[in-house]
Amino acid sequence: MIAAAHPRPPVDSVKALALAVTVHLVALAMLTLNFNWSSSVAPVPVNVIKAVVVTEVPAKKQAAPKPAKPDDSALRQQDARRKADALRKKKAAEKKAAEKRAKIARQKAAERKREAAAEARHKQAQQLMQQQLAAEEAERERAARLTAAQSRAAEFMARIGNRISSKWRRPPGSPRDAFAVVRVRVTATGRILSVKVVRSSGDPLFDKSIEDAVFLAEPLPMPTEPDVAELLREFNIDTEKL
Repeated sequence: MIAAAHPRPPVDSVKALALAVTVHLVALAMLTLNFNWSSSVAPVPVNVIKAVVVTEVPAKKQAAPKPAKPDDSALRQQDARRKADALRKKKAAEKKAAEKRAKIARQKAAERKREAAAEARHKQAQQLMQQQLAAEEAERERAARLTAAQSRAAEFMARIGNRISSKWRRPPGSPRDAFAVVRVRVTATGRILSVKVVRSSGDPLFDKSIEDAVFLAEPLPMPTEPDVAELLREFNIDTEKL
């Protein structure tokens, strides 16, 4: 059987080992000599040589390759989408806020319009009420003036009747129950414009007598107040009341 051959150590390693052993032996001898010499001679500094085992210098490692930078396009796209989404949400919020403000503005405008309409109706109602009150007051004043004018006209009518009665003479032989009514139109100064029989007595002489009496009473007494004189511009004379 052939014995397995041991691998032969490298030459450099053997040399290094021999050198290290030699250095250690020299150092030991010097230490022994120095110890013997130290009893009679002052110690002298001795440079101590330290033995260093020289080993094979390892080969320089190659720097590990730097990891490749990850592709950040996906990150940029994600960031862009995030920004776009944030912008979209911001615009949506601004639009919603603007719509809300517009709605509130429309509601306020509608409320102001309703208030203005209500105020206008209130003012119109007040104006109508004031006009009605004014009309009622004017009617009361007119009625009061008319009543006063009619009372004043009645006074002058009595005076006119007395004046005509003073000029009228019943015709002799006329029936005691005979009477006539004439319509008289006059001016504001009492001048006679016309006399017309509206209710004949049946006796022409009797009717003629009252017509003549009206003309003989001219000018008739008339009031100076225009509204009173207006009521006496046309009136009837009844012989039964003379």
